[in-house]
Amino acid sequence: YKSLYQPPPAKCTAGAVSVRSNRPLQNGHTVNSASENFWIFSVRRWHSRHSYSYSGIQRLLSGAEKPACTEYRPKPKLHSATYTVCAMLRWASLLICVAVLPAAFAQSGWGTRADGTPVTRLDSSGSKVVVLFFVASDCPISNRTFPEMQRLREEFASRGVTFWYVYPNQGETAADVAAHQASFDPRGVALLAPGPELVRLTHAVATPEVSLLRLDGKANWIAAYTGKIDNRYVRFGQERTQVTAHYAEDAIQAVLAGRTPATPVGSPVGCAIINPGVSRR
Repeated sequence: YKSLYQPPPAKCTAGAVSVRSNRPLQNGHTVNSASENFWIFSVRRWHSRHSYSYSGIQRLLSGAEKPACTEYRPKPKLHSATYTVCAMLRWASLLICVAVLPAAFAQSGWGTRADGTPVTRLDSSGSKVVVLFFVASDCPISNRTFPEMQRLREEFASRGVTFWYVYPNQGETAADVAAHQASFDPRGVALLAPGPELVRLTHAVATPEVSLLRLDGKANWIAAYTGKIDNRYVRFGQERTQVTAHYAEDAIQAVLAGRTPATPVGSPVGCAIINPGVSRR
């Protein structure tokens, strides 16, 4: 840093301002002995803009040094206007981001339908619960569970529950999904290419797996239950002849009744989801 003042020149240069005079400062205010506090404030602002040391100002005010003149560097006339324009541009950019980003997320965050239409919202009008069945066209355990998923959709769709067959794996094509849905549940609605946000929201890791979403107090979707659909499969290669526990149905009934679903029992048995949003439990 260099001092705010320079050694007294033989003759003050053009633009110099006398320290103790009543000539105006840059901001248009007059300096005199009665406005020393404001003078200090103004100098602080001048100091912050021009990187001058403040110790020199203190010595001037204490009377330790009294140079005839101080160096004065006025700002360009267009500086204030330029600053205003730049500030307006920054605010405009911020407003554009605030307006565009939510729309962009709504267009691509949840995924697309089999026909390529973006899914902008998960719930239908009047829905209380959203049920996501995570499935895969090439997973035999998922295919074996389709009759139970279809039964739940047909039973609860008229009770304010929205159902989706979510195909989370990378590489699933729209043609394959459309053909798969036509074979297993023609009236079911498929959701392709879900973004990582949806998988992270539900914490799903396998197909088949179910996730129930409900709205919190701030109108945000939260996962009320994510886990097994039923207890048909004990482990890979071991299947019960008769299902004795319907976890997905019990969870739907609980959420519709305003209760908290039971904690998922064990890990889902099926095929691992291949998606960037997967976080292995």
